Amino acid sequence: MTVEQARREVFGFIGDCVRYGLRSVIILHGKGERNPDGIAQLKSYLAKWLPELDDVMAFHSAQKHHGGTGAVYVMVRKGDRDKQHNRELHSRR
Repeated sequence: MTVEQARREVFGFIGDCVRYGLRSVIILHGKGERNPDGIAQLKSYLAKWLPELDDVMAFHSAQKHHGGTGAVYVMVRKGDRDKQHNRELHSRR
């Protein structure tokens, strides 16, 4: 993917995660091994984009068995529907 394509995909993916109630996800960005200069360009951009998204609470490099330095764990904020559901569930107590 180009950087611009990857950016659109990441922003859309995070939006979909909120919409479908996914709270913990993995983004596989690769290690840049196919890049002519061997630099993990998408990893650097991803580290810049994720803090820009209000729906992202935190992110961290994945463990080796989940992709290691070629993947990132992302913690996504709860969507409005899920927040409302929790309010209704816990207000009955």
